[in-house]
Amino acid sequence: MDCDPNALASTARCFSCLPDPKAVAIYLLCQWAGTVLCSAETPVLTAVTLLDPDTGTVEVFWTVSADPGVGFKIYFGQNAGGPYDDPQSPISVAANLRSKIITGLTFNSTYSFVVTSVDSLSPLCESAFSNQVQVDIVP
Repeated sequence: MDCDPNALASTARCFSCLPDPKAVAIYLLCQWAGTVLCSAETPVLTAVTLLDPDTGTVEVFWTVSADPGVGFKIYFGQNAGGPYDDPQSPISVAANLRSKIITGLTFNSTYSFVVTSVDSLSPLCESAFSNQVQVDIVP
């Protein structure tokens, strides 16, 4: 992937948690050479469907044009715009899936959801957050 300073800014968190100095040195060398290590595509969150308000069960749906290799993470919480700090959050999902059922959400609450993809080049390389979708856990 060609080095784009704007892309680097939007994927900065991909590189902020590289595991060791060697990885940082490789990233810096690739940045200098015009190559970006993180190519995780940001998913599009298409829907969050309330399945059962009594058990706080929803199903989260998203799309992405390419298989990320490692998978996805679903972040959620009761704060619009984040932080997505529910005790279950984030939930990891396999790369071949495009939906996930989540249970145990609090009745009479509103939850906000976002999804990221995790790049196959490094499990530490996540995309930016998707668009946010909210759902009310009410009958």
